[in-house]
Amino acid sequence: MPERQKMKQHLHEAIDILKKHKLRLTTPRKKLLTILATEHGPFSIEDLHEKMPHCDLVTVYRNLASLEKTGIVVRCDFSDGVRRYEFSHQEHHHHHVICKVCKKVEELSICFAAKVEKTLSRKGYKNITHSFEIFATCPGCS
Repeated sequence: MPERQKMKQHLHEAIDILKKHKLRLTTPRKKLLTILATEHGPFSIEDLHEKMPHCDLVTVYRNLASLEKTGIVVRCDFSDGVRRYEFSHQEHHHHHVICKVCKKVEELSICFAAKVEKTLSRKGYKNITHSFEIFATCPGCS
């Protein structure tokens, strides 16, 4: 499937999820979803606010919180105190490697925790999530 068509599909799925959760597709939500679905993140709240010049920071915070609750958006924790968000690609679970020097973020398509989650699920655990990020010095900074 071409990339542009895939992005449109992700947006339509996100809108369906909003409807399911009885949330309106407001202009700020639509803009946030469009940014997150079409540009590679994750983005800090400040990054997203800069991309939405006609929207106040509080609105960005509130909408990200709502989108995170629905599962449309996921928070990425790089252990630096900055909240970062990206579009949740349910079929494409991934992690990141972050350069310690230049802070470049690269997506890793492998997940080491999937087997652990399955084991925990068989033991009866519910709502299992995990966070796994790698910190290293990229080739350009080495």
